[in-house]
Amino acid sequence: MRGEIAFAKITGIADKFVEEVAMDMPLFPSPKRKYARGEHPLVRFFNSGIGVAMICGVVALGTLAAIVWAGRVAPPTPPVGTTAETETSVDAPQTEPSSESEDQTQAETTPAIEYSTQFDYVFGSGTAELAGYHGREEVVYTPPIANFWEESAPIIKVCNQAFRENTYIKEVYFAEGITEVGNEVFWGCKNLRRVVIPEGVTSIGCRVFVDCKSLSDVVLPQSLLHIGYDCFENSRLLKDKTLWHDGLFYIGDILIKADATQIKGNLVISDTTRVIAGSAFDGNKELTHVTIPGHVQAVGMYAFQNCANLSTLTIGEGVLYLDYGAFNQCKRLESVVIPESVISLGDSVFAECSSLKSVTIPQSITRLERHAFYGCESLESITLPDGLTYIGDEALAGTALTSVTIPASVQYLGYNVFSGCVNLKKVHFEGTQEEFKAIEKGYEAYYGYSWRSGTEIMSVVCSDGVIKFQYAP
Repeated sequence: MRGEIAFAKITGIADKFVEEVAMDMPLFPSPKRKYARGEHPLVRFFNSGIGVAMICGVVALGTLAAIVWAGRVAPPTPPVGTTAETETSVDAPQTEPSSESEDQTQAETTPAIEYSTQFDYVFGSGTAELAGYHGREEVVYTPPIANFWEESAPIIKVCNQAFRENTYIKEVYFAEGITEVGNEVFWGCKNLRRVVIPEGVTSIGCRVFVDCKSLSDVVLPQSLLHIGYDCFENSRLLKDKTLWHDGLFYIGDILIKADATQIKGNLVISDTTRVIAGSAFDGNKELTHVTIPGHVQAVGMYAFQNCANLSTLTIGEGVLYLDYGAFNQCKRLESVVIPESVISLGDSVFAECSSLKSVTIPQSITRLERHAFYGCESLESITLPDGLTYIGDEALAGTALTSVTIPASVQYLGYNVFSGCVNLKKVHFEGTQEEFKAIEKGYEAYYGYSWRSGTEIMSVVCSDGVIKFQYAP
């Protein structure tokens, strides 16, 4: 009975279709003709048993295809009162799963990291920088690869202020591949609690975590060598006195900050210290003697700046980096021996050390950066190494030098290098006159500033003769 009703419904639909559409539709492209009700070949076909069977088959196949396409084919539901899992028989021996299967199961069930997407990028030559984040996620995973339209490149740097004053983030995990974290990246992120910086990062900028009121955990990598000044200023982490020991605050083997009220007199840096962070001892006027042993790899930006009573400094063989302004304005420091292990002297590294009288630059140094000994008004002699290629702007300005020898290896002389050296009348150059003339001189061609500006230097004594200047600079 039900079959007859279904058959009647289907044939009725077919009749309606033919009646409204197919009456004027030729079955073949032969001359058009009109058919009486029920006489059109399509009607006869649909009214036959074969036509009905074909229609039912097409409908069934279409429905099944739709279900499969939507991914909605589910396993059979177990009968009521049973479970989908097979119960272990009482008599069957039970075996413990192998550790291999456990690891496999754990790997299958561990969710993949969902990288955040609300980032801005800057693309360079085959690399990218993470320029900013504008999302509202509480936990942020940065991706290792930056993708934007048709551009794709590995991320190597987090730019200045990338997350600044974002009040939503609580945890940030940087992907591997990054080598540098810029300045003020998390400034004012008051709800930020945890940051993990991966291996491979060698440099963190200045004031990165300033005013992070909730910060309680920062993971720093062993690859880290340079930390800018005031990195954790006014953060919860730095204010937690339970994390301080004997007046010193460490994260791992990095000395972050010293309490000037407790660190006085003679200081020997601990054997457990690998890096001294920027501004760690800045402004400590109680220090008089400092020994930095060779296991310390780097002394950070402004680490001992304005230690006004520091008179003796010992730097051990093994130290690699003396960063920007590391001993700037140590006004009682009279002499310093820089070991051969040091490969980099930052800008202003001994600037305005007004009592410094002599210094020897080791052979390992190839660049004397700008302002390196600027304002060292008692500095009477300096030995520049063979292999030095660069003397930066005002590197020796304002000193008491009476003579200086420039190595033949030098390729750049910055502007005002000897400005204010009133006792310096001539310089010696170990190369030929032509080699001296070929040295690049900073700003001279464009702005009129000369390497001789602010001096009375009138000649350069070269290996093959003397270059004389007609006019004073």
